[in-house]
Order: sequence, then C-alpha cells, then structure tokens
Amino acid sequence: MRHDFREYAANKMSMSESGCWTWTGSLDKDGYGKSWQEGGSYRAHRASYEFFVGPIPAGLTIDHLCRNRACVRPDHLEPVTNGVNIMRGIGVAPVNVRKTECPSGHAYSGANLRIEGTERLCRTCQNARRRRRYKVRWANDPVFKAKLLASTARWKSRLLPGTNTSNQTQ
Repeated sequence: MRHDFREYAANKMSMSESGCWTWTGSLDKDGYGKSWQEGGSYRAHRASYEFFVGPIPAGLTIDHLCRNRACVRPDHLEPVTNGVNIMRGIGVAPVNVRKTECPSGHAYSGANLRIEGTERLCRTCQNARRRRRYKVRWANDPVFKAKLLASTARWKSRLLPGTNTSNQTQ
C-alpha cells in the first residue's frame, strides 16, 4: 500500500487555502475520501497517514485536526482514541459536555449541579421554576390553597405546642 498511494493519490488531491490536502477522488457517504488499496476500498486519510507517518497504533482512530473529513494532509491527522475523537467533534454530546453554565449563566458545579439520569440541571433555575409554578397554583386553585393552609396549621401545632391554629384554616 505504501508504494501505490503516492501514484494513486497524485491526481486526487488539491491544495486548499486552509492548508488542507483535499481529496478530490470519490467520497463515502460521510464525506471521507475513498481510495482503492490492496484490492479494496480504504479511507484515504488512513492511507495517507500510513504512507507518510507509519502504521496507525492499535485501538486508535485518525482524527482530523482541521475538521475537514476530506483532508489527507498527514500533519492535519492525529491518532486518538474513539472517545477523544468524538469529544472533539460538534455533535450533541460533545457540545453539551463542554458547557460549564446553564442558559441563564449559573455554573454547572458544586451544590448548584443536579444530575438526573444523563441530564445536568441547574438547581437555581429549577427552584425558580418551582416557585413560579407554586405561585400560579396558589393564586388560581382554592382547593390547593385550603389544603396548604390546613397542612401548615398542622405542622405549626406539632412544632410549636400550645399554638392555637383553629383560626388559620379559614
């Protein structure tokens, strides 16, 4: 493969203004260059890395540092683990992992961070939402208001013995 790649790729690359060696041959459905090596299809960036740098270490994948999937320039390619490659990307998971604040600007850390399943929640915003819901329900639901007053009266009588709570439920 090392001897065939240079000849094969000579007419299938162009230099871009960004410094990439863009593969102008066929691309796969994901936008990666396809080269034909050893009787089969092979991703062009992998062939380029192996030709110019050497074998790709076991368990690693090639990451495009330039974020251009059609680039085959070896110094734009780096062998990394699949997890690192995913986290360097622009998908939903890596974008959310990089967030350090909620949309309102509160930090996702310490006592303000609440993790529910796979979701990170801001306690400050969550408490504000609960207070707004509570106020709306308190103002608009007479049954809820009566139950809340009765419950409050029962708790006060338990916490403060001798307190007369009979008038508080009306």
